Amino acid sequence: MFGKSMAYDVYHLSIYLAAIVSWAMLCLMMLFAAHRLAPRLARLALLGRILLPICAVVVCLGILMLDIWAFYGHEVVEYGLLVVGILLPAALLVMLYKHVHLS
Repeated sequence: MFGKSMAYDVYHLSIYLAAIVSWAMLCLMMLFAAHRLAPRLARLALLGRILLPICAVVVCLGILMLDIWAFYGHEVVEYGLLVVGILLPAALLVMLYKHVHLS
């Protein structure tokens, strides 16, 4: 029983870590790409510096609170974390990369 619990906790924390890293990569990409997109999107620098990190913290802490308070089962929280915490920033990162480097 302890082995299953420990393995689940390590797996669960690794998903949280991957979510934080993916949001951080998106924030850094927005911050570093702001000078290239500044003539076209002047507010991108503000978005990359202030709003995106706040959104990342709110999303990660919101999902963590749902997990701690056990509103939903662990499976629902994990899938939500995978979609909103990892896949959404990854998709935005790919779209931003294409917009910066292909235009």
